[in-house]
Amino acid sequence: MLFSSLSVKGMELKNRIVMEPMIVRYADYDGSVTPRMIDYLEKRAEGGAGLILTAGAYIVPEAKYRPNQLGVYSDDLMPGLKELARALHGHKAKAGVQMIHSGRRLSESVYGSEPVAPSPVAHAGAFMGAHGKAMITPRRLSMRDIKDLVEAYGAAAERIKKAGFDMVEIHGAHSYLINQFLSPHTNKRTDAYGGSLEGRMRFALEILEQVRAETGESFPVSFRMNGDDYFGSTGIQLEEAKKQAPHFVEAGADILNVSAGSSILEATNWNIPPMRIPRGVHLRLSAGVKEVVDVPVIGVGRMNDPYLAELALSEGKLDLVGMARALLADPELPKKAEEGRVKDIRKCIACNHCLDLDTSRFAACTCAINPELGRERIFRIKKVKTPKKVMVIGGGPAGMTAAMYAQLRGHNVTLYEREGQLGGQMLLAVMPPHKEEVQEFIDWQIRQLETLGVTKVLGKEVTTDFVVGQSPDVVIVATGAVPATLSIPGADSEHVCSFQDVLEGTATPKGAVVVIGGGRVGAETAEFIAEKGGKVTILEQLPVICPDMGASARYFMCEALKDVGVVMLPGSRAVKIVKEGVVIADSSGEHTLKADAVVLAVGFYPERKILDELIEADFYKLRAIGDCVEPKSILRAVQEGANTALQI
Repeated sequence: MLFSSLSVKGMELKNRIVMEPMIVRYADYDGSVTPRMIDYLEKRAEGGAGLILTAGAYIVPEAKYRPNQLGVYSDDLMPGLKELARALHGHKAKAGVQMIHSGRRLSESVYGSEPVAPSPVAHAGAFMGAHGKAMITPRRLSMRDIKDLVEAYGAAAERIKKAGFDMVEIHGAHSYLINQFLSPHTNKRTDAYGGSLEGRMRFALEILEQVRAETGESFPVSFRMNGDDYFGSTGIQLEEAKKQAPHFVEAGADILNVSAGSSILEATNWNIPPMRIPRGVHLRLSAGVKEVVDVPVIGVGRMNDPYLAELALSEGKLDLVGMARALLADPELPKKAEEGRVKDIRKCIACNHCLDLDTSRFAACTCAINPELGRERIFRIKKVKTPKKVMVIGGGPAGMTAAMYAQLRGHNVTLYEREGQLGGQMLLAVMPPHKEEVQEFIDWQIRQLETLGVTKVLGKEVTTDFVVGQSPDVVIVATGAVPATLSIPGADSEHVCSFQDVLEGTATPKGAVVVIGGGRVGAETAEFIAEKGGKVTILEQLPVICPDMGASARYFMCEALKDVGVVMLPGSRAVKIVKEGVVIADSSGEHTLKADAVVLAVGFYPERKILDELIEADFYKLRAIGDCVEPKSILRAVQEGANTALQI
């Protein structure tokens, strides 16, 4: 069913895979289309998606939400939009543009645009944005403002049609402006645009009617709606969504795109569920809406597996499968699935680097496991004229990526790994709860090495003499890092171990356990121990737990820690470790925290032994990448591996 066609008002989709919109920040400053944006979306069209929906495009200049966000507010933007539509059509994909106004979410922006909303309701439970800017109470929209915005949506939709796109989508979910009107959580109006269900829907219905009037009856219109705001009884839940859906269809929606959740800052960001949330998490919502409408329904929610997509279609839970992060990680997912090459799909691991990594909001979107994202043009793999003998030392993510891309370019690559298996630090990352999908990326990398014919030598400790004896043209050192120690009294006590000892099973802390270090590794280790019955407390010097995680992943991580009873003590520094436990310093001074066992999770330091020896021996054909240079994220390791291979 995944590769069956579907017709919507004469728009023939070749399959049921929809690339969902993401604000990737590849447009120009004024919102115009750039070659980078065309390359990015064209790659997904070339990869086989049936319908490409471009990132949420702002309908008026004041609605700009992110740097380099796509715009549809002016006829001046038409040339780029036309070029984009032509490029996507060149691969037999249908193309649409999603229209957006952020409303009160403009308070998250760095532009200083005035946030507006149906009611002056600021972000609940979030006083500061990720960029450190105070949240602003939005201005209540007047009747005249509402009328102007309805007309702006219609004008933008007409622009999209004239540019040659096949359809338009209206974003009415995720706590953007239309959803703010629809949801009782944010709409406190008592006039015609608030109060009852009918009043709260009025803005959305008027927009749908205006868009239909401007584009005509034959132009497909999609409406993205929340099946659940995840605000509990104060917001939209499925039963109310099912009441709204038929009205959207009656007003002009030909497709309903059913999602869920709100803003990261309100800690309900279920629209980008991280790895610990099950795949297909929102299928109950699309299935519920399908019960009450007779138009195609798009379902979303970690749909990164073609078998899951096929199952959902066969069970009638959706008509079209929405994929966003899955197609960032592997734009060829549709083509590979159709050809039966499912094991070759580089499945998204839902780490949310693409959405969370840049807290300044200025950097463009990147993917932790796909170094080609956003750089499709420069990543055209070109075969070298003169192949070189390339030695890669270290089989973690950086080393495997370097070996893969070097082999793709035609070099003769041999990968050496000291341990008996490939994976490096990723093998530890698989151990904590809900991290199993990291193994899929490890397996994918290993499969690519085998398919490409990279020679692998496992269980080999590489020495300088061995390197010199092999006479390689290039040596890439990717030996990774090892757990760091803590320079405080008592750190070498018998009841102290490292997180690596815990995850590998060489140490089993019991009773009262203190984990020193509240970053990602410490938090995941604490959850691992707590699920086995330990009473765990985390110490973190910084003011927040998991400061190295993005906002959405951090929220779900902290909620999970609460669920298993982990006590979190941010703003607390370990002074020394004693027999009774850990002496800590916090805002109240120094005191002793009792513990039967202490686990150190204070980061990593580079494993540089062979690197330093080769440097000392004046071995000049040398490249160093990944954690052996400086401990860093999987994203940096993978990108450095790919970049280095492209330079050889």
